[in-house]
Amino acid sequence: MVLELTVALITTAAIGLQFNATRWLGIAAVAALSFIYPLFFTAMFIAAVVLFYLSKVRNPERKSS
Repeated sequence: MVLELTVALITTAAIGLQFNATRWLGIAAVAALSFIYPLFFTAMFIAAVVLFYLSKVRNPERKSS
């Protein structure tokens, strides 16, 4: 039951976030997934912050003179 719900929510989130008309549905699906798997989404959030730091903050693009 949980596997089927997870697959349905992932599909809804992926398709829902693609279009403006269904963006609210995609956000709701991501929120539901984060309530079902809080540890996984916390780890994904931390990984996204670290990757952002490494790519944008630590190594900013240098402008050529």
